[in-house]
Amino acid sequence: MAKLLKRSDVAKKYKWNLEVLLAGATIDELIAEIKKLDEEKYKLINDFFSSEEKFDLWLAISEKIGLISNRLYNYVSNKSNENVTDNDNQKNQQKVSLFFNDISQKYANLENIILNHKADIDKLLILEKYEFLRHNYNDLFLSKKHILSESEEKLMSRLSLALSNNHDIFATLTDGDFNFGKIKDSTGKEHFLLQGNFSQMLKNKDRCLRENAFNRFWTVYQEHKNTLAKTLYGHQYNTSIESKIRHFNSSVEMQTFGDKIDDKFLEQLYSSVQKQTPLFKKYFRYNKIFLKAKLGLSKLEPWDQRMDLIDNLKIKFSKEVGIDLIKEAVKPLGKEYSSVLEKALNDNWIDFETFKGKTSGAYSIGASFGLDKKYILMNWSNNFNSVSTLAHELGHSMHSYFSDTYQDYYNSQYPIILAEIASTFNEVLLAEHLLKTSDDIKLKFYILNNLLNTFVGTVHRQTLWSNYEYNVFKNIDQDKPMVFEDYAKIYTDNLRVYYGWKETKKIPKYSELGSVYVPHFYYNFYVYKYAVGIISALSFVGNYHSGKDANLDTYINKFLKSGSSDYPLETLSKAGVDLKSADTYDSAFNYFDKLLTEYIKLGKQIFKK
Repeated sequence: MAKLLKRSDVAKKYKWNLEVLLAGATIDELIAEIKKLDEEKYKLINDFFSSEEKFDLWLAISEKIGLISNRLYNYVSNKSNENVTDNDNQKNQQKVSLFFNDISQKYANLENIILNHKADIDKLLILEKYEFLRHNYNDLFLSKKHILSESEEKLMSRLSLALSNNHDIFATLTDGDFNFGKIKDSTGKEHFLLQGNFSQMLKNKDRCLRENAFNRFWTVYQEHKNTLAKTLYGHQYNTSIESKIRHFNSSVEMQTFGDKIDDKFLEQLYSSVQKQTPLFKKYFRYNKIFLKAKLGLSKLEPWDQRMDLIDNLKIKFSKEVGIDLIKEAVKPLGKEYSSVLEKALNDNWIDFETFKGKTSGAYSIGASFGLDKKYILMNWSNNFNSVSTLAHELGHSMHSYFSDTYQDYYNSQYPIILAEIASTFNEVLLAEHLLKTSDDIKLKFYILNNLLNTFVGTVHRQTLWSNYEYNVFKNIDQDKPMVFEDYAKIYTDNLRVYYGWKETKKIPKYSELGSVYVPHFYYNFYVYKYAVGIISALSFVGNYHSGKDANLDTYINKFLKSGSSDYPLETLSKAGVDLKSADTYDSAFNYFDKLLTEYIKLGKQIFKK
């Protein structure tokens, strides 16, 4: 792989084919086509609801624009990720982004127009042929009291950039302005410490380097804690003000309104995870026992705890081996699923290889309705993580395929809160397949460790973070002043609850800095969605194993095919996962407990403890 320095060197079967998106047209020609259609559409903006004929025309044009936009957006965004240093690709992406932004500005008042003509639209929605639109329009009607007048919405739109740039300030500070300087290893050699290499430094075998990296990193954050707290307060205060302007009862209510999630649901999530503190403590305890044995230490320091338990896994996973494993793992999902997945793997949906200039990481595209290929970007490394990542991203793409195929244009895009379920489900199927078929004890332990780390990192940590944000927003909404010490107090109170720490336990300064360190905090209130995704995925797994959904028909037909045709919790409930029921949480944690038992058993064999 190290020799693949240019895209032209990569075999055709391992590259996606983006040119089919253009279908022989140029970017400028597609932009011109959208412009022409939009001119026709905009003429209808004030009376598209006045007759069936105009409403049909409005819908038809909107869908045509959407289909071309999906092609255009995916072409330029994926093309730019092929080579982030290619100026032509970057300019095309900027051109398309600015074009779409200009169009969206034209329709800034569309919601008000619809609300002002609700009676006319209701007459249309009664007709059977428009049944597929009722959910979308009724959702908008429910938000009527939160939508401002035309002039007010325009003002809010103009203010939005100034009121929402705190996350940019945070990123500029931490990624750009923070100077971590150089640190020394045990030989005295100096290394540059950066935000981007801190995690890798904590996995280095040189313990002196790890300690110096850990202390220097958190010293810099300590020096800027008050600035970070001010930045966080600015973001949260602005959010609180907007929630009041829009007549919401709280900041959290405004930010969860789209998911139709209320405080009662969040409190159930928090209490359900808190109830499992003994189970998490058991995981942390054995993780430390095994890590001590692996490192040969009698005591673990904070800079030791990111070290890998298994770092010498000798098994290599070529693309061909990984593909075959995934195909076997997903067989329980049935013939249609396997057939489409086969097409994804063999019909240039996936850009596998790493090469110079390609963006890092992996993703499955969004905005895919009308596209034959649900593209996936990978950076294959011949290890298990690559196989697991591909299974994960294929879960997203297959979810998009089923949603796009079985829903109409207006109901095809599933919401973010449901987005990680299908991907996690695939990861679990892959892991279970290997756990059943492999005799390699280290590989099995490695897989279990990955699954448990994912569960803990998502369900435990993200729920803790969400609970912290929830508590902070309560203070902000009550106009309570907040400085770093206030943030740290709320954060450490949550640490005590979720880790089961006694009041007498002294919490170190670097733990307090977690209150202002996490980038998620500088965006909208949303990390609960990740926890919900993992819990739901494991509940689907539980239904499969218990025989409640033995053939996975319900999972496919009621979940994968559902898109956004209903609210998230209702979609899950119809598919057999009731997130308002304690049984759902118990099912997920029972699965975690089962994995943990096997993890401890294998760990004792490997580390002789």
